[in-house]
Amino acid sequence: MKESSNDRRHYLLEIRERLESRGLYDPSLEPAIGVLAGLLCRLDSIRESIDRDGTMIESITREGNTRVSLNPAVQAEISCTEEVRKYFRDLGLAVAKPAGFVNQEKDSRPRSGDRLVSLMESLGSSRPAVLKRAKS
Repeated sequence: MKESSNDRRHYLLEIRERLESRGLYDPSLEPAIGVLAGLLCRLDSIRESIDRDGTMIESITREGNTRVSLNPAVQAEISCTEEVRKYFRDLGLAVAKPAGFVNQEKDSRPRSGDRLVSLMESLGSSRPAVLKRAKS
């Protein structure tokens, strides 16, 4: 899908407004704001593709068998979402975790082995991280 200039402009204005409301805006941030706006437009089109085609796609092998596999757009969504998150963090529009809390989960790494299982776990973990107030 083609990126609309109206969508990109909407994101540019929204990001600037959020930065200004937090007192973080500086004209030197314009290149990063432009990249973030482009990433958000790309993420929109990836998500529209996933909504249209689904997370799993069927293909026919040379032998004529049906094979179900993960839509490549899902991996693109994960990568793009991570880049967006990094830009938001770098611009001061997001925090990694709530202030004063520490992650209590014992092992936050995805299970090794089946790549599809680890990918699906990264999309939506069945057990959320338990956060407790840090002791002062």
